[in-house]
Amino acid sequence: MYQRSAAAAMATVVIASAPPAPGPTALLGAGAWEVDTRSKLNGPATGADEELQYLAVRRPLIEWALRQAVVAEPGVTIRAGARASGLLVDAGRIAGVRVDGAPVDADLVVDALGRRTPTRDWLAAHGIDTGPPESSDCGVVYYSRYYRCRPGFSPPDGPWYLSPRGDLGYLAYATFPGDNGTFAAPLAVPTGVPEWKVLHDAVAFEAAIALVPALASWATPHGVDPITPVMAMAGLRNSLRAGCPAAGLVAAGDAYGHTDPVLAHGLAFGLVHAAELARVVSENNDMVDAVDEYVAATAPALRERYDYATALDEQRLRMWLGGDVDFAHHDGDYALFTIVAGGVAATTEAALARVFLRRIGLLDSTRVLDDDLALRRRIEAAFEEVAKAPRRAPVRPVPR
Repeated sequence: MYQRSAAAAMATVVIASAPPAPGPTALLGAGAWEVDTRSKLNGPATGADEELQYLAVRRPLIEWALRQAVVAEPGVTIRAGARASGLLVDAGRIAGVRVDGAPVDADLVVDALGRRTPTRDWLAAHGIDTGPPESSDCGVVYYSRYYRCRPGFSPPDGPWYLSPRGDLGYLAYATFPGDNGTFAAPLAVPTGVPEWKVLHDAVAFEAAIALVPALASWATPHGVDPITPVMAMAGLRNSLRAGCPAAGLVAAGDAYGHTDPVLAHGLAFGLVHAAELARVVSENNDMVDAVDEYVAATAPALRERYDYATALDEQRLRMWLGGDVDFAHHDGDYALFTIVAGGVAATTEAALARVFLRRIGLLDSTRVLDDDLALRRRIEAAFEEVAKAPRRAPVRPVPR
């Protein structure tokens, strides 16, 4: 398999079966930490709730741990800094990749080159037309900055399960806890509104952060220091490609399907695809059967999340631009309802929290909520009660 490095936009070629995912011990030992949502459930936890935990870690540390796992795997050859530049085709079947101009034969090639994968052009060069991916515009620009907590400062706790996040009706904000006392603070704004470009300026960005109390409680200049400039992420599209665009070639991760980063599904899907691919290859002697089983195991969840992200982005953009939306009722703007009303309702009782957290965390299918009318009505009722009597939970220090 081959995979592009985000840091250098280079390809790392791995010739072997998929490497094992790194255990949490290595990541925890390197500064990652567990965000356990069970203590936030409005009711007693159960054994199954052990899954309701997040790992606070930045991408560079994840990539370091993955590399350590690959290096430790017998029979794996890593070509660090090498660049994949094309595909080898034999009788209409992919037979390998071209790396730094030299051919590398392979029984199966895995496209893990991300959302801008060039394999469609590579295939077209051999007369194989896969057609464009299914896609939709995310309608959002993200401005984000990373911070590091100073010694003695811990981000305060509050009425959130993971970290401060919300929507003001014209922009959204969030925080993402990271390793070693770091976190990211993004602001999400609609596309096509030039005035929001001012957020690329650090002074303007910090001024905006200061106006959102929950966000300001974390990104306070009294307790944290910025460790990056303000970074913009634009031109985002949800995309869905074929799991097997050509015989001998399979897609994984963002090269297979990419959705709005606000859902934070990219890494999870990448790991799911790697695990499924390793399984089917080990269990099937015939590579065609293995690929068919891989696509059957992975395509339904990608389709669900692509459709969900497409609907959510359209409804959110309409709201941000002043259009009419109804996120309080399941028969209104449904995707927005699952996030806004669903998120608020999740704070009222443990059963609704489990549904919300498991659904957004890819532990359950979207159908858990989609096919349950009674559950959707419970969410409506809970959201209505909270809207009638808003509650404000105290902000308190988090024990670390």
